[in-house]
Amino acid sequence: MFLDMRCRYVYSPHTINGSMTTQNMRKLLLNTTLSLTLLLITLALAACVTSGGNPVPGTSYAPTNPEKIVLLYQQPKRPYEVVGFVSVDRAIAGKDSVIERKFRTVAATMGADAVLIEMLPKASFVGGAPVQGKAKAIRWI
Repeated sequence: MFLDMRCRYVYSPHTINGSMTTQNMRKLLLNTTLSLTLLLITLALAACVTSGGNPVPGTSYAPTNPEKIVLLYQQPKRPYEVVGFVSVDRAIAGKDSVIERKFRTVAATMGADAVLIEMLPKASFVGGAPVQGKAKAIRWI
């Protein structure tokens, strides 16, 4: 039951004789819960993985194929030059494969052959601070 501005009971589809039945209360609660759940899922999926990159000043190379870029977690023994820096933020729902693809894609725009990952991104949960993923876009010499 609901009150209008004159403090009279207003009937809704969930009321019988001005009072809500247990069955209708359950339906209303279930509908509200489902709506909130769908909203949260939508927000989580909409929060995608964001990325960006900054090329080293004075370097300019043609873009490379992102699928051929090597992901490295240790210093390579092969000589290289740094052509840029890549940053990736992780959403709560961000998968590792999406994170890796973002590192590769941004590095490819700078003409890199590999990405030397220094720090993987971590999602921000309630009360926690997100950690931005950082990497160097490198090119073999």
